[in-house]
Formats: sequence, C-alpha cells, structure tokens
Amino acid sequence: MSGARHAAKMAVFLALGCGSPDDVSAPTDVGIRSAGRQGQRVSVPMKCPVKPIDARRPRVMVVDDGFDVRHPAFAGKMAGCYQVECPSVPDFELLPGEPEDAAAARYAAYLATPSPECSVTEGFTLNIDAYLERFEPRDRDYWNAGLLNKQRFDSPAYTPEAIETLFDLTGSGDYHGTASAGAVAYQNDVDLVLVQIKLGSADDLNLPCLHQADVDLETKLLMRPEVAKAYVEAPLDGRELRLYELRRQHGVRVENRSFGPLSRRMHEFVLFSSRCPRVTLEENYRIVADLYARRDTYLRETGAFAGTETLILQSAGNDAEQIDRGVDSLACTAGRVDRALVGSYDIYRNEPNMSFFSNYGECVDLYAFGHLVILPSAAGFYSSFTGTSFSSPLAARYASTLAPLAPTTTALRDLVFGARDENRFLPLAAMPTELAFFTLDPVSAPKPTKMALAVPIDGELGGPRVHVRRAAIARE
Repeated sequence: MSGARHAAKMAVFLALGCGSPDDVSAPTDVGIRSAGRQGQRVSVPMKCPVKPIDARRPRVMVVDDGFDVRHPAFAGKMAGCYQVECPSVPDFELLPGEPEDAAAARYAAYLATPSPECSVTEGFTLNIDAYLERFEPRDRDYWNAGLLNKQRFDSPAYTPEAIETLFDLTGSGDYHGTASAGAVAYQNDVDLVLVQIKLGSADDLNLPCLHQADVDLETKLLMRPEVAKAYVEAPLDGRELRLYELRRQHGVRVENRSFGPLSRRMHEFVLFSSRCPRVTLEENYRIVADLYARRDTYLRETGAFAGTETLILQSAGNDAEQIDRGVDSLACTAGRVDRALVGSYDIYRNEPNMSFFSNYGECVDLYAFGHLVILPSAAGFYSSFTGTSFSSPLAARYASTLAPLAPTTTALRDLVFGARDENRFLPLAAMPTELAFFTLDPVSAPKPTKMALAVPIDGELGGPRVHVRRAAIARE
C-alpha cells in the first residue's frame, strides 16, 4: 500500500480497547457491580469454545475489535475466538539528497523483505468500562426490552442523562466488534469465528503532514519497473497469512470486515484541515490502485489464496464520497472477485433510501441497512449503531444464508449480487427487521450514536507492507 498514505494516515491511529492504570481484573463469568466508576476499565479474560465444523452451518469470520462474547446473542454460535498481534515494522525512509536509483533499489529490497510473524492467541482480553458492569440484570433487561420493542424509556430510572450516558458508553468504538459480530449472530444457523485486531477511530486522527515533493518522489519510485515488480510480488503480510490460516482451519465461507480506508478526497481534506500544506494524492492513488490490482491477480495465479474460498464483505466508508475507481479509494481494486464493498441504506416508512453518510458510486457493490441498527453491545446491553461498519455485517449475514447453495466464492458472490435491486440495494425483506429502530410507524427514537470509521492501526489488510517516511530533516 502507498507509503505516503500509510505513513500519514495509518501509523498514527490509536488502538481502541486499551486499558488504563486504573484497570482491575474480573473473571469472565461475573461482573463487578459493587465497584468501578465511569471511565475505569475492567480487564476481562475472554474465552470461547472451538466447535467442530458442521457442514449444515456456514462459518462467518468477523475481523474486528472489542468483542464481548458474554452477550446472550452469541450463545451457541461461537466457533472460535482469536487475537492477532503483529510487531511494528519500521517505515521506509526517503533520504534527503539520495539519488533516485539508490532509493529505488532500497525500496525494492524493503518490499521484498518478509514481514515479522504475527502471533495468534486463542481468546483475548476485553477492556470494558466498569460503569457498564454495575447495572443489575433487571436494569439491563428493562433497557434492552425497551430498545428492542422500539419503546420510549419512561422509567424514572432512565433519565435523559442516564440514556445519553448509556448510548455514549455502549455505542463507543470500544465495542465496535461486538456490534459487528452481533449483526451476524442474529442469524440462527451460522457459526462465528471472531478475530480481534487493533482498530483506530476517525476521532483519533492526528495525521503527520505530508509534503507534495515527498508524495511525488514516492509516486515516481513506484512507477519504476523494479519497484513495481517488488510491490506486486511482495511476500504476504504476516497478519494476512495468519488470517488465511484461520480461514482454512475453520472452513470460513464469509468474512466481515467493518473497516475501510478513507477516500482520497477525504484523506486530502483531513490533512488540509489539520493545518498541513495542501497536497494532491490523485496520481499516487492512481499508481497504487493499479499495483493493487496487479498484485491481486499475481497472488491468485500463484495459489496464495488456495483453500480459502471466502467472500469478504467490507465497509465502503462513511465519507459521503463518490468512489468509482482506485484513484478515489484504494479499496476499489479493479477486477476483485472475492471482496465486495458495502454501503448503507436507511429504512423509513418501510422504504430503503441511501444513507446520507454512505460512500457511493461504481465501486460500492451493494447496500444493506446501516442506520440506527439495534445490536448487541458490551456487558449484555443492546445499543443502536450507525455506519457502513454495520451494514457490512448485515450483508455478511445475508450472504451466509446463501452459502449452502454456492459451492464456490464466485457462485456465492453471484447469488448475493443477483439479489440486488436497480439501486444495488439488498432486498429489505432480507434484512432483520427486529434490528431496525425506525419502522412503518416511526417512534421517538433515543439519541443516535456517532458513526465511526474503523481502520486497522497499522494499515489496511490486503496490501504489501509498504510504509514510506521522510527522513528527519528540518522543514519550514
């Protein structure tokens, strides 16, 4: 992936779900209702059973963060839980005054070097807000019943302040994975393989500034034949290798990834709004998108994906941008056959309409319900979530219902795409209406939670390990 993009955008994302010095430990099966204040974290070791493969139950892998598998929605559906952790990799440095030939040779060698192995741990540790653990079961049940039944919260125990606090806490990015997996968990005949990776939030953006000269130099290097060849043939990233192993091990048919990169225009805007010099990334994105497509073809032809017949559903992003080509978003890999980008539509008076926040355009393959989706959250609560991060797992849920009918990924993709209407919307009848807050007769809804763009802390999955960084030289 583009070094300018990664060095500027990915390396600075903060991991969510991290503990604090005030953390206390709690066993998996009990809460700490007698202690804990808001903002204090409880460290909960999480385990889940590893179930043998049942051919009658398709397997869906959820790659995300913040799972709380204690939620009743996951009962009987857990097929495996894993945490994937990877060592950090130094960025490639563009040295001041270095001849282009020498820089290209170093860049090609950097790309050809295998990345360090990532560790895979069964189970993981959830760091959860202690405030949520203090609620008695009857309070949780009252909250959940009101939300699931689309009722107003009129109990004295639920003041407007309490409701806002609950939505802020349960709707925060810390539990992004729980909600994403929960969208799939509502499908009764599916087994879930949960893989926790570190994510960052758009709220955590603190982009280091780019300079146009550095972007242009990197683009020029990527156009050189020796660098382009090294990019296309770069060894698989250690984390992606681990995910392939888990797919094979569990016979995964569908995978949900509720995260995606910023669009190019949003990337440029965020940099500029951070008081950085104005830069144009269009040519860089164009070159990298072409290399992405060539790399995907190369990996497929060399058998890198053998044994992983998996359809990947990925969030299309919440930038409200039109993405038609790789130059608009690097997720728009030309010729992709095993990955689909999912936008969001709303439901109002039983009619779907494209969500105002959703990315759209030729690269968005399909749309699913993604506005105020009622989903499992932390500590046994339900909450409402908004974003393509939640339409993506609902599309994965629908794809899992078709998986038994399709022997190959291509066949499954064709079945899912064949169900779309003229707007590329998946049929409303296929969406779980119990998860929709707005129904035929709209009610007074609780405060909607913030939508979040979630991205891997050290880069989007799928590309080679490419990070370019300027050498530490003084600039005005």
